Amino acid sequence: MTTKKNTSKGIVSWPEDERPRERLLSLGPQAMTDAELITILVRVGLKGISAVELGRQLLNRFGSLRGEDALIAQGAVDAVRPSLRSIVARALQTNATGLIAAHNHPSGAAEPSEADRLLTRDLLAASAPLGLRVLDHVIVAEEATYSFADSGLLDELGLAAGVR
Repeated sequence: MTTKKNTSKGIVSWPEDERPRERLLSLGPQAMTDAELITILVRVGLKGISAVELGRQLLNRFGSLRGEDALIAQGAVDAVRPSLRSIVARALQTNATGLIAAHNHPSGAAEPSEADRLLTRDLLAASAPLGLRVLDHVIVAEEATYSFADSGLLDELGLAAGVR
């Protein structure tokens, strides 16, 4: 009996117009399924489970994206400072072991502000002693997104907070 070795490289081996991240950028979130959006957020799968399958499993467990999110704070067009306590409390209420913070920038610029950096650093410091992992902080602007994890800034801020 011969065993066929899986040489797939995952989503990167897919045609570009079928990849979730590329579809999001070209078509917008309204053209995406919840499973595709979750795939983009989780970025990578687990051993033996692709990011797409992981997205489907999460969707089956929680029912929709509205099941994985919580509005913690609303602000003015130029500022908001959510309570770290509220963010961490919400994550603990749901028995989460990790969280992804996300917010929008109505200005259209996806680059993080100094306040965004400080919030992320403080969130890392507040979450670590509780065994709660900050997986990412995503900024959504009109035509772009910024991921603290993808940019390396999450690790940098974690080091500054003494938790990574």
